[in-house]
Amino acid sequence: MDIRAERKLLLQELGGKLREARRRSGYTQRELAVKMGTDQSSISVAERGVRGHDPQFWAAADAVLGTAGALAGGYDQIPRAQDSRRVSGPAGTAAANAPYDGTPPANADPLAELTGDPGVRFVKPEELATVSRVSKMTIYRLLHSGALDSVRFGRDFRIPVAAARDFLKHGTQPP
Repeated sequence: MDIRAERKLLLQELGGKLREARRRSGYTQRELAVKMGTDQSSISVAERGVRGHDPQFWAAADAVLGTAGALAGGYDQIPRAQDSRRVSGPAGTAAANAPYDGTPPANADPLAELTGDPGVRFVKPEELATVSRVSKMTIYRLLHSGALDSVRFGRDFRIPVAAARDFLKHGTQPP
């Protein structure tokens, strides 16, 4: 079983434990959400095992439901799926399967894979989002606000490689 399938299965099991503890305590999803300071949809998503949330969510559930750390402990046991955007190297290689420690490879140009061809002068917003480890929506917000230089081709945005490199080096602050 690959790590994503294992993670999904474990999240569903943890969600079942949350549901059981909530029902034993006599709470509805809405009541539990109010006590935890979240919304009902977050409880529903967690009970179905769709998303893992964060450790604070599970600690709050433990506190409200009196499960003595069983839920937070269960969450800690769930392996983190490797995010292929965080490592360089093709899928299946040692680099792609190694845990990400937060440090980029020495002298690595994050755009090198995208701009290996000297004829490439633009990158797509999705590509910049992947390389910079931010959401596509963040990139699109920057494009629409003018904080990130771009060119429009019809309805599509393209970001000049120089602007992408500046963004990766300086963020949205001017150099």
